[in-house]
Amino acid sequence: MELGNREQKRRLAQELVGNVLPLTLQMYGCRVIQKALEVVERDQQAAICGELHNQVLACVKDQNGNHVIQKCIEKVCSWLLISCSYLLTFILILLG
Repeated sequence: MELGNREQKRRLAQELVGNVLPLTLQMYGCRVIQKALEVVERDQQAAICGELHNQVLACVKDQNGNHVIQKCIEKVCSWLLISCSYLLTFILILLG
């Protein structure tokens, strides 16, 4: 993934659309999502994380999904904190 050009990375991210949650909850799929979050453009990072917004709690409780949520916070929330408030809200509830 990291060796692809900009267009290849964009197409890769488009292929993930609609499959983010199932991949997030799989042992190897979660690694694919994490790597994608590291290499794609910011708008696509937000789109990938956005697919999880209704499933944050389930992901945090899942051994694989938890890693993806952490990567979403690291990559997306660092520059888009307001849009990621749903992630932070759920985590604060869990830490409660």
